[in-house]
Amino acid sequence: MTAGSSAAQWQARVTIHAPTFALGILTGIALLFVHQHLANTVANAGIDGAAAPSLFRNYDSSAGAGRDNTYNHDAVAGKGGHKDQEPGGWNGGGAVLQGMMAPRRAGYNTSAGVVEGKLNVHMVAHSHDDIGWLLTVDQYYAERVAYTIDSVIANLEVNPDRKYIQVEQGFFYRWWQQQSDAMRARVKTLVAHGQLQFTNGGWVMHDEAAVHYTDMVQQMSLGHRFLKQEFNAVPRIAWQVDPFGHSAVQGYLITAQAGMDAVFVGRVDMKEGMRRQAERTLEFLWRPSRTFGKDAQVFTSILDRFTYYPPERFKFEAGEDRSLRVKDNPWSPETNVKERVDEFVQVALAQAANYRTEHIMWTMGEDFSHTDALPWFANMDKLIHYVNQDGRVNALYSTPSMYVEAKQQANETWPVRGGDMFPYDDYDTSYWTGYFTSRPSFKYFARACSSLLLASTAAEALVGRETLSQWGVQEGRMTAARTEPCEGEECTEVGWRKEVEGVASTARLEDAVAIAQHHDAISGTAKQHVTNDYSLRLHAGAVEASQVLTSALAYLITHGLHTAILSSTTDQQQQEQQQQQQQQQQQEEERQQQQQQQEQQQLQQEQQQQREEEEQQQQQQQEQQQQEQQQLHQQQLQLLQEQQQQQQQQQQLASDFNPSALSAPGVAEAAAAAAAAGETAANTAPLHVPVPMPFPYRVPKPGFETVYGPPQLYPEHPVLDAEGGADSSPMDLLLSAQRLKAGEDAAGAEEAAAWAAARGIGGGGGFGEGAGGAAGPGEAWRRAPMEVTDAGGGGVEGGEGGDGMGRARRERQGRRLLGGGPGSDEGMGMVGGGEGEQGGVREGEEDGVDGRSTDHGRRRYGRGLEGAPMPRLDFSLCPLLNVSYCPPSQLPLSPSTTLVVVAYNPLAWTRSEMIRFPVSSPFVLVKDASGRVLPSQVVPELLVPLRLRSIFISAHAGDSNSGAQSGAGHVLSVVFQGTVPPLGYASFFVTQVQEGTPGMASNSSEWFEQVPSHGSPAADGNGDDAHESIVLGEASPSASAAPGGAGGAGGVGGVGVAADGGVGGGEAWARVSFSRSSYGLARMELMSGDAAAGTSAVQAELQLTSHLMAYVNGMGGAYLFRPMKSAEGVDTSNSQTEVPIRVVKGPLVHEFHRQVAPSVREVFRVYPGKDYVELHYLVGMDELGGAGKEYITRFETALRTNATSYTDSNGRDYMPRVRNYPDDARQPVGQEIAGNYYPLTSGAFIEDPSAQLSLLVDRALGAASLADGHLEVMLHRSMRSDDGKGVAEVLNEQICPAGSTCEALAVVGAIRFALHPGRRRVPTAAAAAAAAADADSAATAAAAAAAYAAAAAGSGADAAGAAATASPLTASPSGGAVEEEWQGGAEGAQWRREHSQRLLTPLQLAFAVESTELLAAAAGQLRWRYSLSGEGGEGDVQRGGQYALPANVAIISLQELQPDCLLLRLAHLYEAKEHPSLSTVAQVPLRQLFTSRQIVSLTELSLTANQKRADMRPPMAWQEDPSPSASLQGAPGEVPPERPVYGGEVDPQQLVVELGPFEIRTFAITFKPLSM
Repeated sequence: MTAGSSAAQWQARVTIHAPTFALGILTGIALLFVHQHLANTVANAGIDGAAAPSLFRNYDSSAGAGRDNTYNHDAVAGKGGHKDQEPGGWNGGGAVLQGMMAPRRAGYNTSAGVVEGKLNVHMVAHSHDDIGWLLTVDQYYAERVAYTIDSVIANLEVNPDRKYIQVEQGFFYRWWQQQSDAMRARVKTLVAHGQLQFTNGGWVMHDEAAVHYTDMVQQMSLGHRFLKQEFNAVPRIAWQVDPFGHSAVQGYLITAQAGMDAVFVGRVDMKEGMRRQAERTLEFLWRPSRTFGKDAQVFTSILDRFTYYPPERFKFEAGEDRSLRVKDNPWSPETNVKERVDEFVQVALAQAANYRTEHIMWTMGEDFSHTDALPWFANMDKLIHYVNQDGRVNALYSTPSMYVEAKQQANETWPVRGGDMFPYDDYDTSYWTGYFTSRPSFKYFARACSSLLLASTAAEALVGRETLSQWGVQEGRMTAARTEPCEGEECTEVGWRKEVEGVASTARLEDAVAIAQHHDAISGTAKQHVTNDYSLRLHAGAVEASQVLTSALAYLITHGLHTAILSSTTDQQQQEQQQQQQQQQQQEEERQQQQQQQEQQQLQQEQQQQREEEEQQQQQQQEQQQQEQQQLHQQQLQLLQEQQQQQQQQQQLASDFNPSALSAPGVAEAAAAAAAAGETAANTAPLHVPVPMPFPYRVPKPGFETVYGPPQLYPEHPVLDAEGGADSSPMDLLLSAQRLKAGEDAAGAEEAAAWAAARGIGGGGGFGEGAGGAAGPGEAWRRAPMEVTDAGGGGVEGGEGGDGMGRARRERQGRRLLGGGPGSDEGMGMVGGGEGEQGGVREGEEDGVDGRSTDHGRRRYGRGLEGAPMPRLDFSLCPLLNVSYCPPSQLPLSPSTTLVVVAYNPLAWTRSEMIRFPVSSPFVLVKDASGRVLPSQVVPELLVPLRLRSIFISAHAGDSNSGAQSGAGHVLSVVFQGTVPPLGYASFFVTQVQEGTPGMASNSSEWFEQVPSHGSPAADGNGDDAHESIVLGEASPSASAAPGGAGGAGGVGGVGVAADGGVGGGEAWARVSFSRSSYGLARMELMSGDAAAGTSAVQAELQLTSHLMAYVNGMGGAYLFRPMKSAEGVDTSNSQTEVPIRVVKGPLVHEFHRQVAPSVREVFRVYPGKDYVELHYLVGMDELGGAGKEYITRFETALRTNATSYTDSNGRDYMPRVRNYPDDARQPVGQEIAGNYYPLTSGAFIEDPSAQLSLLVDRALGAASLADGHLEVMLHRSMRSDDGKGVAEVLNEQICPAGSTCEALAVVGAIRFALHPGRRRVPTAAAAAAAAADADSAATAAAAAAAYAAAAAGSGADAAGAAATASPLTASPSGGAVEEEWQGGAEGAQWRREHSQRLLTPLQLAFAVESTELLAAAAGQLRWRYSLSGEGGEGDVQRGGQYALPANVAIISLQELQPDCLLLRLAHLYEAKEHPSLSTVAQVPLRQLFTSRQIVSLTELSLTANQKRADMRPPMAWQEDPSPSASLQGAPGEVPPERPVYGGEVDPQQLVVELGPFEIRTFAITFKPLSM
């Protein structure tokens, strides 16, 4: 029968004809009787489930008894039985078919549990919901995920047998916040009954290659704490089914040590997966940690077909083929129950052949499935019902935890696997190693925001969230935009949400950083607009966290000597202080009452007089303002002309690689012309760049996710209001008045008053001891949410202020404006009438009320707590420092202003590091808080040319005129070494001085340029062409010595860390040589001794070259690295006009600048006295034409590395990488370039017994060692085609400056590298003794012992190799490999661990420009140095007085959980046997760490802080397969630790925390409230 005829017959069969309608009715009635008869027959036959009347029925394990349906384990293995069974074998299907007549959904039996003796198919319902990928987070949630959760909840409630797992808590938390109390109660019931189970439990399903372990812990903890708080739920299973490879840290730390029983993975190397499938080893015990071994093993299951999708013909999403749904209407010709059950059984048996035990899992879900969950659950109901009626296999609703429990109870043995699961390839030449580097700018930004999060949460914890929030809001420092549901009439205008004023916090950044760890975010594999959205979230969070951090610093500085939280006073002293404060407050209140009565009488008289004279005064004021404006316009024109002359002089003093790239033309000329034309100040640019304050931020523009880091958008500069008001702060007024030279005498004060009055600001006061300023009525206008503005007259300090009149006006969100009032001899802290805030406006009135200030106002702007005027300290962070852009530090300083720089140290180690930021003048002086002049050096910033720098700043900060702020062909930066106490801050002060001032920053000397001349060596600028190389890094102890000298104490049983980060207390330093013929790196040496005394010696040396290269025209994409040929050089500069080489030398830093191509540059920075070198690079995509490019930097040495290199696993374990042989693959890679790339999250090294070369990166990248002695790092990727792996978009990032066309994105980054003595492998002492005992003669025994001694003491590859080959120790008595261990290499290991922490948590620099006089007057009231573990005075630092953590311990989390309760997470940094003294138990005395607080209780928590450690379930016990397994981590024959070493229980009296090697411990610490 043809298809057409069949369709015609079916159509004829269902067509209703009118003449036969009555006959049809009669036929239907007859069929009902037939149906009832068949049903009774089935019931009498005893077939279970045929006509079940109840909604839910218990599963009857005896159903189908007597059938040949017993699951045969051997048959699944291919020994007959089910595998050979006929596909159509129905086993009594006729009787079952009778039972399938007219079933009702209410009659489906879905209550089946595990049935022993059968193959159990665990059906796990889930949806894989990427938190951003092809759509943004919001788009996915609104369009799919919200519907999924709604639909799943509704369908779970229909049938209590149904189960579903929720994985991504970032989405679920958002849904949860929108639910009513009734819905929340329903959901909690489902959770309590086990129907809704939380699996994995993290905020996202994180990536495992590009993430740092601290971020993995943080995002998992965020989700786990939410689940514990809301549902008392503790996830038991890790569900990492989509990341593109799997790390060791994921296995032992995030899964096993987080208290989870198993991990499910999907993507593994295809060759390994196929082999395991054939060997039935897709499930195994994973032991990726050499330190913890079996203690941290985890049961691991690789999903069937390596995917989280269901079998191909069992997908039931709304858009899938509906013919695959189970149709059980017996009267329909489309009934397919038998076919569906047969296929189910066939697929299940085929899958079971690849797994051990009688349990397999079907993952019933897809990407963003279950938006309509009914088709899924309805069809699974039917399948479970009918499959179990068939009886050949058993199907059941299940969860991963149920599945793992069944596996564990099966009494099976399991193979063991070590190492990690990188790289991942799904075909022989499709290696997913490109994403290790994709979008390096976003990877940097995410890392920087993570560092800011750690710093800001720790700073917030130091002050207290509640205290900081209240103070920050009062001070106007911590306001943030919020959205809330709108109600009433306003909704018709603004939509369903409204913007309100909230309090800045770290919560938004915590959420954004967690989302950024998603396996399509940090990996760089999302679409461009989605990556933009990730960056926008990070930016919004960073803005708020920056306010938290800067506010905390301002609070600590201004309140340090008067707040209990920062002092260790006794209870008696606190009570005495409180009594004194109460008495003072009472006296002050009485005085204020008397004063208010007097002032009210006077006020009534003044108001009457003011009303009568108001019109006359206004007219006079307008005339006076017009005259003063004309005078000011003339002064402005004169100043602008002087500035233009200064700029022209400065432009002749310096040049860049492209000397023609100077300042943007026409800016000063246009301003001067405007001033000459008499335009108002409101329409011209201000005379100075005002200090950035926490003003509103602009919306980021497309392309802001660029290399140089965070898309921090700086606030708009305050401009004058057209109505005569001002959006300026008191600091702006002070600076402007001082620039007009109005600060020396009464005349100057009058000039300042005129300047302010012309702008409607108010009367000016005297600056200094002179007479007060003239009266100046004015008006202060504030645009929300800008800072306080002032009106009225008043002296700043000492001078008697003139009377001032004015009104304070406000708009939306306005607050804390200062009203007009009479001046006083005390003056105000800045400018304005009276001493501070006026109560009228604070209470919401329109007009300010004349009068004196409250205590709050006096503390804020007036006199300090001890009676001295206090600076405001409006700090700003500068996240664009890597392109030398920092508006507050680049302000032109006057003799009366000072740049305050506060360096905050999130590490609990004392740090003495180089601090670098741009300045506006080469003539600066740097001092520390004690007034000591610090050695400093001014250097030119030549890495990023001005054109690119202008593009960067325009795209990110909206400042199109920032390319040449220094007025020359390059920007200048100051460099100095600052010492910062542990978990605290230190302050530094920069002033502009006259040239030749003693102690001022040294100008970089020995500048010389080299121009290639037909390939011959070029002469340097000194005329010296005799030398073949340029040497940088000669030791300069006097310059590199840290002020204060000593590092922190090491703690109980600990080892101290050098403050400057150098190994051995800074006694070793790096020296590098550059070839004059190749213009490149040629040699590196590690020196020690005293260079000044001529006693220096070489510890290690290496012929070392580096090359910037590129893989061109590859066929990869965001995921894949698929090079078509080897890398080639990118040096395209042949023009004789180019200047490719420049060398800069000074007392603190030496630099070698190399221009490889116009937009490809390198700068090598060497710090005399430091044991490392920094390589800073600029990589643009304009070179090599329009081809796709993947840039690398390759280090080449002569080290004999035996095909082995080492890269880190998520910043933690260093994994050995054997070229062409990944872990457990047992066969070579299919692509020798891409297949040998591995994740580089933090560091890598290569070595032989003679030397060890280590490098650290500032973001996650990819690395490979493609030849012995080589180590290359991929820096940037830009492709011309998609790789077909799902994102469907070409990876070709661009940057889009404001008002200009977009262009290819350039990347700025840094690599820090160092040289140390190498390690060598020697037999263990036990192996030597065994070999000696096994020797045939005494002579052989003596030779064996001698060989071991030679190998242990040898110092070179030849000696070690000769000893190994000549000794009988090369084989054990049984003929196996000799047990060996590493010896040496401690210096390199310590350097990597310490410097990786320093790069991960850099110093956070906060900048503010303040009045030098105010700073001096308030010096005794300000706390410029502080440490959590000590008072932080200068003397303390010199003596090393603060407690510092041991060098092998770091704080990776310090966060306030609730008032007086902190979360503290401590991490041991060293693997077992990595370092002879640091791979030992470390001790942290908590009382020394928290000296300023009294600890009340201490509770140890799990890794993710979701349960008490004492309440954690013990790990599951598994039986190990005794057959040979894959090699564990480490070289063949290496002996793992006998047993892991752990810290002991914490004594509640001593409160000393112990940590064994690589141990992480988490605590909740409760402190005595400060008020007690």
